[in-house]
Amino acid sequence: RRLRKVIFSLFITFLVVILLLSIGVGVYIRRVTRQELDLSLFELDSAHSVTKIFVMEQGEWVEWQEERILGLYNFEFIAFEEIPENLKNAFVAIEDKRFYEHDGVDWYRTLSAVANYFLHFGGRFGASTITQQLIKNITGEDELSIERKIREISWALELEKEMSKDEILELYLNVINLSENCYGVGSASQRFFSKRPSELSLIECVCIAAITNNPSYYNPITHPENNKQRRDLILSVMLEQGYITQSEFEGAYGKEIALNPDDSVVKTSVHSWYVDMVIDDVIRDLQIECGMTRQGANALVFCGGLEIYIQIDREIQSIMEEYYENSANFPSGEGAQSSMIIIDSQSGDVLGVVGAIGQKSANRIQNYATDTLRPPGSTIKPLSIYAPALERGIITYGSVYDDIPYSFENDKPWPKNANGVYHGLSTMSYAMANSTNTIPLKILDEGSVIWYNN
Repeated sequence: RRLRKVIFSLFITFLVVILLLSIGVGVYIRRVTRQELDLSLFELDSAHSVTKIFVMEQGEWVEWQEERILGLYNFEFIAFEEIPENLKNAFVAIEDKRFYEHDGVDWYRTLSAVANYFLHFGGRFGASTITQQLIKNITGEDELSIERKIREISWALELEKEMSKDEILELYLNVINLSENCYGVGSASQRFFSKRPSELSLIECVCIAAITNNPSYYNPITHPENNKQRRDLILSVMLEQGYITQSEFEGAYGKEIALNPDDSVVKTSVHSWYVDMVIDDVIRDLQIECGMTRQGANALVFCGGLEIYIQIDREIQSIMEEYYENSANFPSGEGAQSSMIIIDSQSGDVLGVVGAIGQKSANRIQNYATDTLRPPGSTIKPLSIYAPALERGIITYGSVYDDIPYSFENDKPWPKNANGVYHGLSTMSYAMANSTNTIPLKILDEGSVIWYNN
């Protein structure tokens, strides 16, 4: 009887522990998945559209064609019906053989991967479906964490309710990284074979599908043997899953492939410093004004066919770029840098910008004029005090002010000059050249300088 009570107590304790664990896991999962999937990220059916920049020339808006934003890296949207069946089937066979059966998550593979993680009964293998891979590629979330994986699973289940299998596979094949700076089967087909996807043979389709597992390692140009090994594996699983016939398999298995690279695909245009700045500004504005995620705003700017109107003065921009490209115009020294922005003082329009010394060699690199946040120091004095006062005729270069302390706080003079010395009566040219702190403060306090317009 006593034994029965002990067993009953243990059983009740076990149930309570299971209940508490279930509640805890449920609360944890709810917290992790509370962040909703931004479905606007997946609306790239107009991804073939080019974002255009417009500038004012002689009183009318004209397109700045050299600065078209041509898409994410090398990217061309290919409609689902233009993608050959062999190419679709190759990806499905090797990446997600139950793609057309599951609801976004292959629970068999997921549970197997979890068991393998703890028990180590087999080699490493992933459990991500094509739907999950698409989410990772679009959102950019790829950190190795349980939280991210749970969120990805939740989002995959949600996405499959909003998009058909064909729509998911179409978008996946258009954004997947396929090496050589190519994203999607359209640019990869052109890069490796100088063909449209619809023109690819079976072995060429398999060659492209082989790349995605490790784009650098399976690059058919730089690592042809690795790609061949992966091709043969894909052909084997395609035969096993009934996607190709025995004769098709024998005609491609173990065979060499003839590449016909199109070098023009890997060439990307380098935007001006100004357009780089505009891209970042628009992405930030879309986040603030439209409530978009950064990934969604990024995709819209690069693939959404926007029209962006800017107030650049292209002559000023050209002069600035030419001057900054010649490093001989600047003092030499390790780490020395310079940048410049020119702003119309009346309208506030940004007329030109350069972000660093030397020729700009890539897009969206560090711009010292906009990305490097540092206190202005004494440079603020001529910008905010002397220049406006001179412009309004309130002071001249010969105006005299007394360089003495403005006040004494706790018997200590304020403000102090950098060298700790006061020079008495001083001209504006002296005050600016020696960056005194007292004189600009006195000009401001006297109400001489009126900010902006009355």
